[in-house]
Amino acid sequence: VLLVPEGVDAIEVKNACNCDEANRRGALYRDMLNLPPTGGSDIHITTQARRFGIETDRRIGCGADYLSILKSGEYKIFEDKCEADTE
Repeated sequence: VLLVPEGVDAIEVKNACNCDEANRRGALYRDMLNLPPTGGSDIHITTQARRFGIETDRRIGCGADYLSILKSGEYKIFEDKCEADTE
C-alpha cells in the first residue's frame, strides 16, 4: 500500500467495516503525520454490528465545518455497538 499524505486533512482511525488491525494501523499512520483522527462506519447494510463516527456540540453543515471541527479538536470519536436490524 502506498500512502500519500499530500492534501490529507485527517486520518480515519476507526472504521466499523475495518478489522481492529486495520484501525490500529490507521492510528499509527495518523500519529506519524500528526493529523486529526476521525471515525466512520461506511454503513451499507443494516446488519452491521458496530458504528463509528464523531460527536460534537458544533453544527456540521458542510465539509468545511467538519474539517474545522477536526482541526479544533472539539469532538470525540464514538463507537456504537448495535443489534442487527431484523426488518
